[in-house]
Amino acid sequence: TLRVGLNRGGGTIPAGGFPNGSGYTHYQWRLDGGAWSAETPIASAINLNNLSAGPHYVEVIGKNDAGLYQNDPVLGPDATITRSRTWTVSPGAPSLRLNELLASNDSAYSHEGKTPDLIELYNAGASALSLAGIRLTDDAADPNKFIFPAGASIPAGGYLIVHADNPDGTSGYHTGFNLSMEGGAVYLFGSAGNGGALIDGVAFGIQLTDRSIGRLADGAWALCQPSFGGSNAAAPTSDPRGLKINEWLALGWTQFPDDFVELYNPTALPAALGGLFLTDNPVGWVKRHEIAPLTFIDRFGYVVFRADGNTGAGADHLNFALAAEQGQIGLADANGGIIDRIVYGPQQEDVSQGRSPNGANAFALFNTPTPGAPNLLGGGVSTNITTLSYTLLSYTNEWRYNQTEDLS
Repeated sequence: TLRVGLNRGGGTIPAGGFPNGSGYTHYQWRLDGGAWSAETPIASAINLNNLSAGPHYVEVIGKNDAGLYQNDPVLGPDATITRSRTWTVSPGAPSLRLNELLASNDSAYSHEGKTPDLIELYNAGASALSLAGIRLTDDAADPNKFIFPAGASIPAGGYLIVHADNPDGTSGYHTGFNLSMEGGAVYLFGSAGNGGALIDGVAFGIQLTDRSIGRLADGAWALCQPSFGGSNAAAPTSDPRGLKINEWLALGWTQFPDDFVELYNPTALPAALGGLFLTDNPVGWVKRHEIAPLTFIDRFGYVVFRADGNTGAGADHLNFALAAEQGQIGLADANGGIIDRIVYGPQQEDVSQGRSPNGANAFALFNTPTPGAPNLLGGGVSTNITTLSYTLLSYTNEWRYNQTEDLS
């Protein structure tokens, strides 16, 4: 079952003029490049049955409230077709799978007085499975980090919780490695004696404390309320279009040698960042850096990305640095639509710039940068700074610095 969106209502959208909401109202879909379906209301899901073995994907074209399909030639270079991820139907595939992960356990799950990181396996088959020789790792190049011993098993339709920590004298299985809150991966390999093939795997970005990621009924991974030992339930999340670029540093030296970009979530629910884009060129290269899948920002929380061009260092590193003389920062949705954009002027060494207070339309300089924490109210500008370009013109969630005020 695949669900299609987005069609938004509420806020300032007038119900009288937009009875079905503002956005996409209908769609057509096709399977594996076949014929397009009939026009379908957006509230109706796509249900697929009796798929043949092998890879499959679905493509969708949405019809907006102006009556245009998203691939209409009149849209020129913006015409597009939305495509799902590709999945594979494998009738003979193992019934064992990764089911839930918790990479930052503070108080969500206690095991004999400890709060370890957790990995949950699930057996979707009708028979118990032996786990002897089955392997778990956080590094695909080193599949033998943890090997289940002889006698290990998982019942039919059952769950098995594995502690992602070093053996500490408590009961159960302990992998000898932890999960990183800054992002990583977990892989499940078959036993070396049976060929050692990869059974399952999931890569993830920045995680939230006491929130897990889990596989839902449709096979997709999502943010979850921890439910180890039982079925997964997605945790509610907010629309990422409410996120703000909150603080940035483009000329770090002493305190913070790397540039950074901080995002802020002003809503009372967590938001998913995976699949959004950050860029230093919102006009010509909107999709410059894609944020890693399964990356999240907490309610009223912050996520800091290092703008150092070193993506090999983790999911919190961007593939670009910020220009100190002047530049732009953009946050875009999965389709390249701008969520927020900043245009800034010449920057000062070790002085960051951002919204004051958090998420506001006013900006300030901070001689004490606060990545991952609230911005100083009113700024923290050094006394030798006599002017600050900060007055803004607002249009479609974009901000431009264009006015100078004497601060002396």
